[in-house]
Amino acid sequence: LAPNTVYVEGLGAALAYSGNYERLVIPNLAVRLGFAYLSFAASASDGESSVSSKSRFLLFPITASYIGLRRGKHALELGGGATLLYTSAEASGLGISASGSGMTGFITVLAGYRIHPLGTGFNFRVGVMGIAGPGLGFSSADPEQWGMIPWGYLSLGASF
Repeated sequence: LAPNTVYVEGLGAALAYSGNYERLVIPNLAVRLGFAYLSFAASASDGESSVSSKSRFLLFPITASYIGLRRGKHALELGGGATLLYTSAEASGLGISASGSGMTGFITVLAGYRIHPLGTGFNFRVGVMGIAGPGLGFSSADPEQWGMIPWGYLSLGASF
């Protein structure tokens, strides 16, 4: 198998998108490090006063995937890891301003299908993952309670 891969992942461990580098550290184990940047801003005004806010997110997915169940370039991918998340935000309005930042993370587990070339070539990944951490889940309003949400991923890239 080609030992190096670079790819763009939609959805996935960085929630929206990420750019990634992956390396086969042994013949059936791939380790990945990725990066994503998200920024959101909002403002409102009633003609006399205005309020605004801005937030930024840096996400760093780190995973390990077992790809030993394969036939040629087609493989079942099983893996897991963590995504580190750094966020900062600021808001102002009515003569008051505030800002803050912090670091957190969440756990990911994944299962999917992969085309991983035997030499240089196209790399494709598609599958499902669970993203687990405090405050995640569809039924809990408690930010301290651990939960898991199902998530998908699709990756396109090149192996060499």
